[in-house]
Amino acid sequence: MQPKIEIVSLQKSYTDRKKNSKVVLYRLDLKIMPGEFVVLLGESGCGKTSLLKVLAGIEEYDFGDIYFDGVDSSRIEQRDKNMSFVSQNIVLFPSKTVYENIDVPLANLKWNKKSRIDRILELSKQFGLDLFLSRKPPELSGGQAQRVAIARSIAKNPDICLFDEPLSALDPLYHGEIITLLLNLHKKSFATYLYSTHNQKEAFALGDRIAIMHNMKIEQIGTKEEILNHPISPYICEFLKDFFVVEVEGYIKGMFFLSSDGDSSFSLNIEKIRNQFNTKNINDVILYIRKDAFSFSSSKGEIYKTIKENDTNVVVEVAKQEVKIEVDEDFIDDTIRLDIDLDKCVFFVDGKNIKK
Repeated sequence: MQPKIEIVSLQKSYTDRKKNSKVVLYRLDLKIMPGEFVVLLGESGCGKTSLLKVLAGIEEYDFGDIYFDGVDSSRIEQRDKNMSFVSQNIVLFPSKTVYENIDVPLANLKWNKKSRIDRILELSKQFGLDLFLSRKPPELSGGQAQRVAIARSIAKNPDICLFDEPLSALDPLYHGEIITLLLNLHKKSFATYLYSTHNQKEAFALGDRIAIMHNMKIEQIGTKEEILNHPISPYICEFLKDFFVVEVEGYIKGMFFLSSDGDSSFSLNIEKIRNQFNTKNINDVILYIRKDAFSFSSSKGEIYKTIKENDTNVVVEVAKQEVKIEVDEDFIDDTIRLDIDLDKCVFFVDGKNIKK
């Protein structure tokens, strides 16, 4: 199948007032298939916004190739690209009503009056805006205003929808409703979505695939399961702190991983996965453990000291690092016995994942 968007060796730089050049995208490659919801995930300044603005035609790039449906983007007039762009800052016409804001792209495309009315009423119902059509942006909440911005962006039925951190300027109170809205919109459409965020939980809730950006390019792209089960570099684990909660330096000897920190007595029996490693003893290993690797054990698990944080959480110290574990309200013990799921542990040597 032909990719909806294909980016080949894209490079972009900015020049400041002193004429110093700074590269923000370096030989970046990316393929997005028709109808996919792909999320660009990365720290601030990693190039997410620059990439979206290049695709939207808002900014130019140094060199590389961009194809839409197999056609070189340089051969497509900007007005002929059926694409929308939602920025992180909510941009609405303050003097226009909600109805008039949504109507802007339809009027620009010269849709007939009946088609415009039908489309606006359809969107207002879909977005829960039917009671606010006569209001102006200053009268709306942040969540309502962002819904208007998204409704306006998809009013013309774009093939490609670009979203640049649309939740970053919103009160977290509204995040859930916008995430649900976007998922429902995507499910009902045939459009391709490319969405950027620095929020890990947001990215994994939305994306069919997640592209993690680092050092001006895509470090890894895959489904949530592919990235969490097979991270390709230590950076991925260190960046995904919402998921990987323990990092331990050590070595593998026989059937055990042992911490190399003299102040830590941490050890892990790896007999169940020992056949996934090529050699008997391995030095200079970095172990990363996911939060969901920990579970209660009735008798065989290791014993850890606990500190009660609240009615549903205790803090457990694992290799001198604090891990939050959910417990029942009636949990009162000062120790807890835990199993660690080895399938949710990752081992790196010289920057390479050594588990098969």
